[in-house]
Amino acid sequence: MTLRISRGAVQLMLRHALENQPAPVCGLLAGSNKHMEHAQPLACTALSNGNCRLDPFELRQILADWRRRGLVCEGMYFTGKAPLDEGMLNELSGGSPDPLWRVMIDMDTKGRLDMHAFHGNDEEVPMLLCEEGEALALYPAWACD
Repeated sequence: MTLRISRGAVQLMLRHALENQPAPVCGLLAGSNKHMEHAQPLACTALSNGNCRLDPFELRQILADWRRRGLVCEGMYFTGKAPLDEGMLNELSGGSPDPLWRVMIDMDTKGRLDMHAFHGNDEEVPMLLCEEGEALALYPAWACD
C-alpha cells in the first residue's frame, strides 16, 4: 500500500511545520481514490505534554465546506503526537470503515524535516509524490529498494 500525495500538499504541510516550529502543528488531508490532493492547516493550541488541542468548531466548518466542494477527508498530518481522539477520528472519516491516512512530520533540533506515512495504525507505508497525476518521486529511500 502506498500513499499518493500531491506536491502542493507536501509543500503546504512542510511550510506549516517550519513556520510554527517548535510548536506542534496539525492539519487535514483531502482527496479521492487514496490520492491526497489538498492539505488544510488547522489552528491548534500547544499543550504542555507536546500534543495540541484542536478547535472542534473549526474542524466541523472545514469538513462541511469540503463536503460542499465534493472533497473527502482521508487523512491528517501532524508534528509531535496525533492530536485527535477516537471520536474526532470517527467524525473525520464520516463513519467510513477505512482507516485514515496519517502523515507524521519529524523535525530535529537543526530544523531538518522527515516525513512518515501510516495507514490507520498499521506500519509505515511509502509516499508517492505526484503532480497532475504524474508520479515524481517515491519516499522514503527504503521504499525504492
